[in-house]
Amino acid sequence: MTFNDVLSDIKKLIGLRLSSIRPGAEITILSIDEEQDNLILRTASGATRSRPLRELRTIWNLLLQNPVVHVDEALHGSGTSRNQPETILANLPYIEWLKVNGKKNIAFVNQKTHPFGTLKEMDVFQAEELLTRLRNQEKESAPTGLIIPDDISGFISSMNRRCSGTTNTLQNGVYSFITDQGSFLIGTEALGIAKGTYLIVRVRKLPGAGRTVIIANKEYELFSETGVNVLLTV
Repeated sequence: MTFNDVLSDIKKLIGLRLSSIRPGAEITILSIDEEQDNLILRTASGATRSRPLRELRTIWNLLLQNPVVHVDEALHGSGTSRNQPETILANLPYIEWLKVNGKKNIAFVNQKTHPFGTLKEMDVFQAEELLTRLRNQEKESAPTGLIIPDDISGFISSMNRRCSGTTNTLQNGVYSFITDQGSFLIGTEALGIAKGTYLIVRVRKLPGAGRTVIIANKEYELFSETGVNVLLTV
């Protein structure tokens, strides 16, 4: 399916009162303006809001690439009421929702499992199978290091010339650089970490002896030993 197919299906939701995964946040799509690349909706309180279609496009592209998508992370904290694009997509018949680590996620199941304009929580057995795939995918794609360069734009450009990698924004000032052989993180000093190169090591449990650092909603423990910078994570 392409996003144009999805957009055609979203048009079928116009005028319906769409339930939200978070109770009390129902919305109604009033109109879609493809030329302006936005849609107009009415909230549960009766307020009228405009949302860019690019949000839905971004989430859809991620749904095609990943077993599950957490919408807040997908939109990198841009804008407010990010449950609204989540609600729109979750009301499509081939998207179901589930919780991952206590957070709402949505998944493209590639078949119609519920009617237009309704929600469906994923079956517990299917959800467990999906989470197993997610855990395996995370292990395979886990970043092996963090680099905080003097000039982040210049460094990314240089790496692209040498490696033909893909750069994804994880949060403000944090990027993942992915090649077909692995990935690493690139950040700025806004993380509160000095410039340099850091080795990322996965462990079963954080020892609790170093400084805690949060990068893209993931917890790391930072320590230096004989000139080597290490970030431990589970």
